[in-house]
Amino acid sequence: MKTKKAPEGMEHLYQKPDFTTDNHIEKQPAQPDAAPSTPKTKKHHYPSAVFMYLFIIAAIASFSIGCYVKFHTKNSLEDIKKEQALVEAFNNERLNAEGLPDMLEFMQTLVEEYPSMYGWLTIDDTVIDYPVMQSPDPEYYLDHDYAGEESLEGSVFADPDAMFYPLDNFLVLYGHNMKSGNIFGGLSKYEDETYYASHDTITFSTRYETADYKIIAVIKTHILSESETGFRYYQTFGYSTPEEFAAIRAFVEDGRLYETGETLTYGDYILVLSTCEYTQEDGRLLLVAVKE
Repeated sequence: MKTKKAPEGMEHLYQKPDFTTDNHIEKQPAQPDAAPSTPKTKKHHYPSAVFMYLFIIAAIASFSIGCYVKFHTKNSLEDIKKEQALVEAFNNERLNAEGLPDMLEFMQTLVEEYPSMYGWLTIDDTVIDYPVMQSPDPEYYLDHDYAGEESLEGSVFADPDAMFYPLDNFLVLYGHNMKSGNIFGGLSKYEDETYYASHDTITFSTRYETADYKIIAVIKTHILSESETGFRYYQTFGYSTPEEFAAIRAFVEDGRLYETGETLTYGDYILVLSTCEYTQEDGRLLLVAVKE
């Protein structure tokens, strides 16, 4: 193989460098105490970042909860004030009605302290010895006691449309069926005919009179669905025609659990105690009584 001869005077440009000699790479003196160099890497502070995120989330959550509680409490207080105003206006309207008789002395004292007082209900030898309340909100006394405090037992109460003067001749009073037996929890005892025979009288006082009512029937029924036909006792506030009375009497006779020897007569003032009953969906247990 032929090699190209360098021009005269330029031979040094055609010589290959000798990298094995110290003339071309100078060795650096050793650093006796220096640590060996390591490649630099990017530091990641993952734990610190996570803690920071958690702190921020916790702060936001705490602020949000605080705002919610404050807002919810404020709304609850406003709702209570609105309910109180409605109750007071509702009862003041009735208190100011013309032609009212003198109020019973014990009821007058109670009404002055508790304006929502509708009456008083007693059945001897039972726990039933309760005030009867009324509010423009039909569900208010489901979870409030007679003093307006929140209560799981609620109160015995009348529907907002029920009148205490003149008294409706068909009046329903409602109360919870408490496992403790309180409120209307003891009404289930009336499923026993023997118990009924020794506890067949109810004393009910309105604001203006006290009267005894004879229990004439114990009934198991249920709240009717929209598609069902039948007598809706919970939407009835008195009767004024023979046809309306006939519907009430048919409901009582068809639904009674046992014969009591008593029945309804046109003109009777009828008092119904209503509570939940759990052998059927939306079940109700009723005591039907007439004014003596």
